[in-house]
Amino acid sequence: MNTLFSFRLERQGRRASILVIFCSLDALIEADLWDCINADISANLRPDEICFVVREDVVGSFRKQIGHLVAEPSQWRIDPRYIPVVLLSFDKSGRLSSKIDLNGSAAYDEALFESLKKDGAIEIFIRRDGLLKPGRSFHYIHPSGRHSRGFLRAANVMMAGPEVTFLAISLLRYLDAEPYHLWVDTSSIAGIAYALIALRQALQPDFRAPVINSFSSYGGVDSTPFDDGARSLVLISATTSGNLARKIANKGFASDHIVTLFSVARDKTGLQLLCDLSEESRVNPNGRYSATEDFAPDQCPLCLEGSKPVRFVGDQFLADAIVYEQYLILASDAPRDLANQMRLYAGKRAFVVKSDGPGEIDAGRVFIDVEKLLACKEFTENWGRAVERYVPQSTSVIVKLRDAAGASLAGTLHKQLQDRLREPVALAAENELEKLDESGKRGSAVILDACTSSGHELQSVSRSLRDPLGSNPRVYIAGFSKHSHTERHHNLMRDLQFNGNGFRHEVVVLHGMTIPVVARPSPWASERSLLMAIIEDLDAATEEKPELNEFRSRLETLDDLATGSASHLFWNSPTGEELKLRQTFAFWPNFPYDSETICQGDVFVTIASVLENLRTGPNPKLQQTSFYQSLIAPACFGRFNDGVIQASLLRAALPQELNYGASPELSAAMAQLVRAIIDNSQSAKGEAAGEFLIAIATKRLTLSAADSRMVLAPSESLPAHLTRIMEYAAKDVK
Repeated sequence: MNTLFSFRLERQGRRASILVIFCSLDALIEADLWDCINADISANLRPDEICFVVREDVVGSFRKQIGHLVAEPSQWRIDPRYIPVVLLSFDKSGRLSSKIDLNGSAAYDEALFESLKKDGAIEIFIRRDGLLKPGRSFHYIHPSGRHSRGFLRAANVMMAGPEVTFLAISLLRYLDAEPYHLWVDTSSIAGIAYALIALRQALQPDFRAPVINSFSSYGGVDSTPFDDGARSLVLISATTSGNLARKIANKGFASDHIVTLFSVARDKTGLQLLCDLSEESRVNPNGRYSATEDFAPDQCPLCLEGSKPVRFVGDQFLADAIVYEQYLILASDAPRDLANQMRLYAGKRAFVVKSDGPGEIDAGRVFIDVEKLLACKEFTENWGRAVERYVPQSTSVIVKLRDAAGASLAGTLHKQLQDRLREPVALAAENELEKLDESGKRGSAVILDACTSSGHELQSVSRSLRDPLGSNPRVYIAGFSKHSHTERHHNLMRDLQFNGNGFRHEVVVLHGMTIPVVARPSPWASERSLLMAIIEDLDAATEEKPELNEFRSRLETLDDLATGSASHLFWNSPTGEELKLRQTFAFWPNFPYDSETICQGDVFVTIASVLENLRTGPNPKLQQTSFYQSLIAPACFGRFNDGVIQASLLRAALPQELNYGASPELSAAMAQLVRAIIDNSQSAKGEAAGEFLIAIATKRLTLSAADSRMVLAPSESLPAHLTRIMEYAAKDVK
């Protein structure tokens, strides 16, 4: 567990990104510092400043330790000698007490420190999922009895010690009055009360600690014998209305000593708030959640719409039951333009599954082989139209990225512009931008990327272009944008377009695809582990097992998959045929296709894109929370009855989306369907029998124990190798 809390503070005006690192200990643990910096830079790229935050009683030792580390930059992933490094300290009231420039200089004042504390609190709330978001068919009942779409649950936020201590900094000033009692509305936030006292005593050793007690929110506020309200501090976990704080104030407590940790209340009159989330779009986008409305039980429109209420019980606000709901996938659930994209590119063997990178032996990542698309007439025509429309005559430099396809596109464009324009055009990699001569800096920059995913490389180029080109126009052109989260992709586009007070930069994406990051371990990694275990058992047997060759052949196929393949993603049918797509695929309604040229990768990418759109798209329907679980309806495997589609669903789904064992009704329905597939394994109806058995044996698909025994009962229709997998899976049924 890391002993540090870090986050990025975006400094408006200067567009500076500050890496804030908070340490609550008496000294830095260096290994934790390197881990912290590595994790941050991997997610956010290089910061413009680094800011350490510590208690004022240890600022001298931290100054010496960090100063020594800055002087020896070899351990750092970034060179701290070339960016400002600042050490801030706070006093016993949580206010800024000192600022020390360890390298360079940066301006910090009390207002910026307050902003730092606020932004850090919001980051913790977002990072720890403090808002229980609404599902498609459920909502929440508050301790007050009122209903709402979402629920603020502060207990989720109290997960990591450094984060809880950081939150406590903003509460220190409320101890200046030296209260006798410290009340919390739920014992789930007692941790921040104890962290607050420990922090104050570290800064003021003679501080007398108040007694901490819980009054159990609305359920106990009227029955708790409060003593000496004038000398008490009250911490309330969260509110959507502020009514509990006002009710406490009516019992003789000073209103300025009743502090709510997290609030989305619209009426803030008389409230003391540690973290006001009412205007935070990441928590309350467009008023969708509980910040906008809560309802009396007899006037709840959510109940009238058929939404199921989830009730919280006890002092810890635990749900009284988990709701399991099936979802039947529809053709309309596909992302916009998916069918058109597949019309152009299906059958080109461009959508493959491969390993994550060097050293990985199992397939686990969806990859778009853009080099194959470069030979595709439709792609080159679309690319040419984009270049004609968006590349300006003022272009003075073309930036090529590291991948071969992107470099090829950049080289082709460079030649075209050299022939067309009078002025010379530079062709440069990112690390060559600082060496541009004046002719390369005079005009616009064009950045070409064949296929972008996380966008880290484009963001890095954006930063590298700041100094040589300033606010000169930039045009980013990407053939494909392969993203796993729609909102994160939109944020990337906005970041690339940003140009201070000037005109926005241009970002052009020919095709955007929503494709998930394959869950780890990937289904192919789990399959390998299963096959290795089966082969080990068979090797130990005294008699020869003919099915051994089938398993060894499949292992060789998995090895080939790791290097990238559009075929052989799935087991062949029990009769030995490769799983192929038939006509009338629901997600490709607008074009004819040749089943012989369509690859399994084309179908898998289509299904994976549909599922991810259902998880993170504009209208999410596959949701997983502590209180609500969405399952893929068993009927989906009957509706989409081609074996290759069923196999794609089994491998692209998350295990929790196939957890039918949690619902007796859904388990029975799924078991009946799987058993029918097994019993018909010698016909087209049962061509995916091997995939279903693999999913059960690797625990990606789970059924109740009774249903598992029924499904895994011996079947004479299965070949020997699938019978062996069935027997292996049956051993784990309790």
